[in-house]
Amino acid sequence: MVYALIGDELMEQLEAKGLSRDAQLLHIEGMVHCSRHLTDGLITIPIRRISSTKYPNKTAQELVDAGVWAIANDGGFLIKNYLDHQRSSEE
Repeated sequence: MVYALIGDELMEQLEAKGLSRDAQLLHIEGMVHCSRHLTDGLITIPIRRISSTKYPNKTAQELVDAGVWAIANDGGFLIKNYLDHQRSSEE
């Protein structure tokens, strides 16, 4: 079993960036997806497949606009600083 590490300060950090609850949830869902599939923070599947939010693409864009995620070269998303807090796929 693989675990995503979520620090107790994460929600405060996301709230400080002015992110909606949907964006906060999607960020956590994204981290869990990346940890489970060993992607090192890269999300390449359609975001609606990992999101429980009503408007997943709009919510993902909110994370990009806040600088938490970036748009990856292949059109997916990259969780910035993912490897600062999560184990890499090699580990």
